[in-house]
Amino acid sequence: MDEVLEIANVVRDTGNTITGAVSPLRRFASRWRFIACVQAFDFLIFFLAGLWWFQGFAQQQTSSRWLLYLVVALIATAMIHCVFQCFRAYDFAVLTCGREAAIRAFCAGLVSSGPFLAPLLIQKDSSNTSVAAGCGLVATGLAGIAVMRLGIARLATVLRQAGAVGCRIYIVADSTEAATSLTSALERSPDNRVVGTCSLSSQNGSLETALEGSLSFLRINPVDVVILKLPLSQRDRLVAAARVLRSLPRTILFTPSLEGDDDIVVHPVTQTAGQPDGLGQMIVIKISDRPLAGWRWVMKDMQDRTLALAFLGIVAPVMLAITIAIKMSDPGPAFFRQKRLGYAGNTFDIIKFRTMRVAAVPPDAQALRLTIRDDPRVFPLGRILRKTSLDELPQLLNVLRGDMWIVGPRPHSPFAMAGGMVYAKAIQEYAARYRIKPGITGWAQVCGWRGPTDTLEQLKNRVEHDLYYIENWSTIFDIRILFKTVSCAFGHENAF
Repeated sequence: MDEVLEIANVVRDTGNTITGAVSPLRRFASRWRFIACVQAFDFLIFFLAGLWWFQGFAQQQTSSRWLLYLVVALIATAMIHCVFQCFRAYDFAVLTCGREAAIRAFCAGLVSSGPFLAPLLIQKDSSNTSVAAGCGLVATGLAGIAVMRLGIARLATVLRQAGAVGCRIYIVADSTEAATSLTSALERSPDNRVVGTCSLSSQNGSLETALEGSLSFLRINPVDVVILKLPLSQRDRLVAAARVLRSLPRTILFTPSLEGDDDIVVHPVTQTAGQPDGLGQMIVIKISDRPLAGWRWVMKDMQDRTLALAFLGIVAPVMLAITIAIKMSDPGPAFFRQKRLGYAGNTFDIIKFRTMRVAAVPPDAQALRLTIRDDPRVFPLGRILRKTSLDELPQLLNVLRGDMWIVGPRPHSPFAMAGGMVYAKAIQEYAARYRIKPGITGWAQVCGWRGPTDTLEQLKNRVEHDLYYIENWSTIFDIRILFKTVSCAFGHENAF
């Protein structure tokens, strides 16, 4: 509760308005999480039912066939899940309507039951009793699915009324009047909830300073969509605001503030993906979207944490040997921690093997000064560790902690500079890298863009490769990067 009040004070002091208290339910609940729970529940029920069915159908087989039953049940469950997807049984609008949800689930279950009943119907020695029992079991299951959908619809309605599963929106507008007008238009739909607004005209200083409170609020609180409402004539402010907001892993929409009529009707209107209800009659342009949303994010996170745990088990003896070697080579701790920018622009402590002398440079100065070739601060063993990239191994702990992924854009220091400017100021698209977690290795690194960034061209190429990875992520892409990392990690010309 104290954390919520602290956030509220920060936002209020910077000219922002929070339109309602952020309850624990609204903080952790979301439309996607609700749908994901329904999908996971269905998957578990289908799997258990399928496992029981196959074991019962093949009970004459030996018990050693349990692994076959398990695999078949998993495949059958995946197929049933696909059928339910085809019937749009997991659309939120469907789940909130009990009657339609029950009908769609019943029809999808009826289609899915065919492969289960077919073996009984085609077996020559099947008795009428076994066929009737099978049909009765399927009918009972279908009825149970329909009844569960009615209960799910009731739960969805309760969460909807509590504002926990609607589209949570934050508005950044040029004036209080524009923010109020847009809030009224959006909240005509019961699925929308405006959780906060920011009026830029009521604040002094640069636009980046004006948005600091908004960034603090958006990094901590669950918000689905950020809507930027500025006049088209304020092009410079629009570009600057879009650049700041693009660092957030949120859907960022822009709707122009037009003189005389803010709710101008435009035909034809194409509904933007991820767009909240209530904007159908407004000009809306998508600035950025959240990458790796939904199950893709879950799959990527589980994939990289599992890999980190496996790699840590393999390299643990090597890490122990390096720790002892560092202790014997140079007095001081074996590990080095430094502040880096990560997901959504938040800072975290990256963990590496120490490669520089502790007494040579104070920690603050060391953070400000990037490593150069033949850096006198690096002791001999540290030079070997940096050349072979073995100093990066402790970052597997960062992956397990959830700060990083195995593959992603490399995290940089907040003080890192290129061409005499901080990275975020030097390249307009730089902030978009923060929409996913940083990685130990990345597409830019395996393509040769690792090491120093003395020029803006070097930084620009890094950012371009990172954004390409974000927009084109896949498990196959990650595997490709990992193989290239192994082939080029040792003795790279820019590793020093």
